[in-house]
Amino acid sequence: MPKPGPRATFFFAPAQVAKRSGEWGNAVLMQRIIADWKSFIDRVTNPHAPWLSVEAHNGPAAVSNIYSQVLSGNVDPKVGLMLSLKS
Repeated sequence: MPKPGPRATFFFAPAQVAKRSGEWGNAVLMQRIIADWKSFIDRVTNPHAPWLSVEAHNGPAAVSNIYSQVLSGNVDPKVGLMLSLKS
């Protein structure tokens, strides 16, 4: 049964890179990738407007607790969780 909305299309990064390289030339493609990467890094590392904060939790009980919070939707998407079963 078809789903409503626009038809899904397959996206494959290497094919897209080849397409853009053909359209823009490899030098321009690389310049754009570098510029976009720098813009992304500047945004996500801005200390005055953090994009992500990282929390570390250790031990089986902590991992179980965080897992339960994730499943129930009670984790802020701006928090990156680093979990370790080692205490």
